[in-house]
Amino acid sequence: MDPDRDWALAAVVSVDREHAVQCQCRNCGHRIYAHVHMIVWEGGEIECWGSHCYARELAELARQRGISAEFTDAGERRLSDEERSLLLTNREALIERFRREREDAVREAEARARAKERRFEDGSLTADLGQRKRPAAPDIAALPATGVTYEPDDPRYREIKADLEDSWRRSGVDLRSSYNRGRLITNALARYHGDR
Repeated sequence: MDPDRDWALAAVVSVDREHAVQCQCRNCGHRIYAHVHMIVWEGGEIECWGSHCYARELAELARQRGISAEFTDAGERRLSDEERSLLLTNREALIERFRREREDAVREAEARARAKERRFEDGSLTADLGQRKRPAAPDIAALPATGVTYEPDDPRYREIKADLEDSWRRSGVDLRSSYNRGRLITNALARYHGDR
């Protein structure tokens, strides 16, 4: 193995133990079935290496170069019988299958994002959100001990209550949380008592 030779880690896959493949790392030849590292060398040659050989020969270089498996996310991918057959007979086709699956997943995610954006632009998303039941706005007459007492006919009471209800509507804060309720009330009172 020449560490200067370009390579890429296409995927980390696994097969059933009874269908193990042979590690192709030089001087190895062990049968491997879990953590099969599919390495694509410069020039297109594809080899399957076991996890021990990969760790010994390439893992440190992969960390230095920032190389990770291109077609399998965290962990390894368990191959179906058809995919296992491709691993043995046509690795290029297996990697091409992985590439198509990833491209399809990216297209689907983009389509979902575009659909959500359209729903937001035409108002249907905000209408859906608006139909959710929100808790009632807090009443400052029922405030916890703040040291300040307001009567409902007091103009300051009406002013603070209007500000509090406006802040509540604009914030979209879930007032079922006592922390959120307290924060909203404290901010409203602070504006009128100069406690900013």
